[in-house]
Amino acid sequence: MYVKSAIVVGVFIMLSMTLAVTLNLAEQSSNAQSNILKTYNDTQGRFVVQYPSTWEIAPKNSSFPYYGPTTAIVFKPVDETASPLENTLFSISPMDVSRYSLDRLVSSQIALLQDPSSMYGNLDVEILENNATTVDGLPAKELSYVIHGIGSFEIQTYVIENDRIYQLTFQTPESKVPSTLPAAQQMIKTLNFNS
Repeated sequence: MYVKSAIVVGVFIMLSMTLAVTLNLAEQSSNAQSNILKTYNDTQGRFVVQYPSTWEIAPKNSSFPYYGPTTAIVFKPVDETASPLENTLFSISPMDVSRYSLDRLVSSQIALLQDPSSMYGNLDVEILENNATTVDGLPAKELSYVIHGIGSFEIQTYVIENDRIYQLTFQTPESKVPSTLPAAQQMIKTLNFNS
């Protein structure tokens, strides 16, 4: 009886170990796929950025994400199909530098977010951080905030390069921050300007 029990326990342990190894390999394979990077070369030759293969270039003819007059490119996760307030995006917009400085631009954005008469006035905006950082080795400013009224988390990163300010915008629902923020941080880290 003891031998049969030992054999059953041994078989159970072996099957459990095999299952654990199989699950671990499947998770590693999934992580490896999400870590594959694609390269985007700006059509005007201003910059190059890498983005995860689980993201795509958003079409310019769609109503969301919005391409503004200065927007060079917008990336979004491949599986995004929900309404605009539930989507994630990362955009790069170059602007004429003669009108702005980094500090002035961030101060203006904070003033707009906190202005009760602005479109953000009743949305309960909480400024999380206003930090100095770098992008491609250049001085930059990063402003992060939550718009509680619509459940949106946003990061605006500003960097000056070659007479242009680049605004890097990351926007995602608060609930998606843990799964989408690493991709946005990776895109910022891999952005290289063609000087």
